[in-house]
Amino acid sequence: ANVPDSGVLVGNSYIEGTGWVNTKGNAKTGITLGSTGTGKRIEAIQLDMNSLPGYSIQYRVYMQNKGWLDWCESGKTAGLPGSGLRIEAVQIQLVTKSSLSNTNSSVLGIAYETHAQDYGWQNWVQDSAVAGTTGESKRLEAIKIDLLNAPAGASVTARAHIQDYGWRDYNLGTSGTIGTQGEGKRIEAIALTLNGVSGYALEYRVHIQDVGWSKWVSQGETAGTAGFGRRLEAMQIRVVPTTQLTLAPTIKARAHVQDMGWLDWCSENSLVGTSGLGRRMESINLSLENAPGMYLSGSVHVQNKGWINYSTITKDTVVGSSGEGLRIESINFTLNGTNAYKIQYRTHIQNVGWTPWIDQGSNAGTQGQSLRLEAMEFRIVAK
Repeated sequence: ANVPDSGVLVGNSYIEGTGWVNTKGNAKTGITLGSTGTGKRIEAIQLDMNSLPGYSIQYRVYMQNKGWLDWCESGKTAGLPGSGLRIEAVQIQLVTKSSLSNTNSSVLGIAYETHAQDYGWQNWVQDSAVAGTTGESKRLEAIKIDLLNAPAGASVTARAHIQDYGWRDYNLGTSGTIGTQGEGKRIEAIALTLNGVSGYALEYRVHIQDVGWSKWVSQGETAGTAGFGRRLEAMQIRVVPTTQLTLAPTIKARAHVQDMGWLDWCSENSLVGTSGLGRRMESINLSLENAPGMYLSGSVHVQNKGWINYSTITKDTVVGSSGEGLRIESINFTLNGTNAYKIQYRTHIQNVGWTPWIDQGSNAGTQGQSLRLEAMEFRIVAK
């Protein structure tokens, strides 16, 4: 491609001890990023060029201890600013803008971009690619979503649980933003639904602080946690035919709590019960989803009653006591009918706090100490 003499190339470099430094110059003669004679490393770069209509600049960097990072498009950050790691190599290429979009104009797809702590807006990615960061303890603050090749009437609706705000609803149409910017608020959970497209659905999963990657969920199911103050750090989204949905088993639960009665159903990895209120859990309901042929069994240790056993637990089974004001003190559950998955759980114990995650068939709680369970958390994982 022929670069006009008037073309402008803009670059930013994140320099050790200095931060971002802007450089602007002629696209034909080039620009210099970084510093000379200072011995200071470059940790990240941004490049942009407006001189070639129909073209975009792409680049990627080789980071100390990390290797090659993903390709970035005009203006996005390549590297790890503030990480203390140096860039050791750079690759740059010109591409046609049409090549950046979905190569099959008839295929429904999804593009998304995340706004991450300390980075701001990152790169647009598509269809199952990872957006955000892992291993860096950076919160996701906002997510942009763009349906690709969407038919008339298609739209995306969303819910997000945001630090200090709780659940917020979003009607994105075919393009929109979820979350906040400039407020330092973490997204803690998200639910997405594809509307108006027969035979297709959205699947998504998230990387959760202290938990890791969640299972794939779809069409309005919750990915993430609410009530634990855990940030989302990364996510993946994809459009799939409904006949190809990843139907991993999940569990929901709700609790009957002292002075409060039955609380709302909670998805897995979410707090069931209360925290900081000093109230006993008296009974629970458990419900499996996407679990054909599977069922729960287990037992709970109840004040004045000891262990109560349940050979089969359904959504309507009241596990514990009802109307007697008795505390649950310990639990023990097993997922049956599968060799691929198991249930894990943990409990919040009066005067003790949270237990570690416990594998199925083991007790989580206490016996003979008159300590109430105040909250629980459940998840189903691969064996």
